[in-house]
Amino acid sequence: MIRMQKSKLFNQRGYLVILLAIMIVIVGFIAATATSLFYGGAFSTSAHYQSDSALYLAEAGLEHGTHKLLESTVANRLTCLGFSTTPITNAVGNGSYSLTSSGAPLYAGSPTAATTLSSAITTTSTSIPVGSTAAYAPMGRVMIDRERINYGAVTATSFTQLTRGVDSTTAAAHASGTTVGQYLCNLISQAGVPNLASPQGKRVLQNYAQLQEAFAVGDATAGGHFTIGIFNYPTELSWYNLNTTGGVTVNGINMISYTDGWLVGNNFLEHWNGNTGTLYTAPVNVNYRSVYCVSANDCHAVGDNTPGNTATAPTIIRWTSAGNAWTRLTPTSNAVGSNLRSVHCSSTADCWAVGDVGVGGRTQGNRFYHWATSSWVGITIPGALGAAFPFNGVFCNAANDCWAVGLTNNFARLTNGTTWTAVATGLPNVQYNSIFCNSTSDCWVVGNVSGSNLFVHWNGTAWSRNGSTPTPLTNLNSVACADTNDCWAVGSSTTGNNPQFFHWDGTNWTNYVNVSNGAFASATLRSVSVVGGHSAQPGSGWSENFS
Repeated sequence: MIRMQKSKLFNQRGYLVILLAIMIVIVGFIAATATSLFYGGAFSTSAHYQSDSALYLAEAGLEHGTHKLLESTVANRLTCLGFSTTPITNAVGNGSYSLTSSGAPLYAGSPTAATTLSSAITTTSTSIPVGSTAAYAPMGRVMIDRERINYGAVTATSFTQLTRGVDSTTAAAHASGTTVGQYLCNLISQAGVPNLASPQGKRVLQNYAQLQEAFAVGDATAGGHFTIGIFNYPTELSWYNLNTTGGVTVNGINMISYTDGWLVGNNFLEHWNGNTGTLYTAPVNVNYRSVYCVSANDCHAVGDNTPGNTATAPTIIRWTSAGNAWTRLTPTSNAVGSNLRSVHCSSTADCWAVGDVGVGGRTQGNRFYHWATSSWVGITIPGALGAAFPFNGVFCNAANDCWAVGLTNNFARLTNGTTWTAVATGLPNVQYNSIFCNSTSDCWVVGNVSGSNLFVHWNGTAWSRNGSTPTPLTNLNSVACADTNDCWAVGSSTTGNNPQFFHWDGTNWTNYVNVSNGAFASATLRSVSVVGGHSAQPGSGWSENFS
């Protein structure tokens, strides 16, 4: 009996041992699984963190590059080509990035490279039909008229995946045959964590940044050339002297995009496609002073009255797609024989032209002409403002916000769409030649020397003279801006008649002397126009690879 109890107890103990062993195995398996899950999750979290960190670093590299291409101070900018020869590498936080470019900028603006719209597009079109996309980036930005459009992909004959009206522009309709301009730098940024040599997380981003061009024109030279220079193309960060032929004075230039604009002068009308010009017959042989285009198919130009004719209407001509020619327009009323010096439009239905009477010795007459939808009308302005002459420049932010500037401190403003009023500025009593506004509260006016070079600014409340005093002393004839911190002014020094370029960086005006293809000849610069390269939002499209 005792032996049987001992045997039973032994069997129970053996069962418990086996059960304990099984439990140990189960607990061990659970522990091993938990450990594996823990370390696997930790590894996954670490890899995800490193990958995200590399992405942010690569984005920082692209931001660095776009800033250096278009920063406010031109002297501190870098060239697109320079990134390819001397990449920028920076260690930031827990990793590093390296920034380079694919080489020289991509420019689709030459006569053989620029494409045109194969059919018209509307404000809501979601693709851009063109003759060919062969010369363009696979993604990026184009300019059609004044609109900037980002695209994410191309086919052989279209741009697709569009974002319309980017970078402070507005989506607009564009006619068939309009050229499509592009000037981009392809930046490539790669980043690694903890470093690029042995990365545990790596990202590679590619971005297309829109570049800037500026165009300046002026007098004929002794060598039979008219003066035209281009900033930033084909030589980056330089005013390039084109050494054109044709001994004519060019008074005005207005570029709509990289590949579309007009030059006007003494019996001279030339369409500019980015590299070369095509002459057009003027409807009347006079000295044309100014031109402005709302689009490639809607331009107005103004100039002097017909020589020796004191009774005829002022010279106002218009370019439209119909007929492929310039047509003279006669104001429907109050058409006094004025000499007009400047024209600007806030829309296709609203333009103003200003000038002086200057014909037959008259001291009274119309110095303001208004385009309202379909016709020009002379506007009679009584009193001192009507008798003041000449007015040399006009700019309209909108139909109810225009400024006109001229001789002997004549500033006039229109705020209701119909009535101009004189504005007392307290500025020097000299000649003011040109005005450009970035907004209703940010305008620049330049003029002739008054002690030092004359730059005056409107801040939305009052006009004041800027304290910049760059040399040499220069009579400034024209000003234009890419944005509030990026403007150009041109003119001619008071000694030696040497062309001069000045740049505004948001703080100071400085003389810019970097020129290529030979120095500019001794001639007065009379007009400047700027396109592209808005420094606030130059980025236009990016692609990503990661590992």
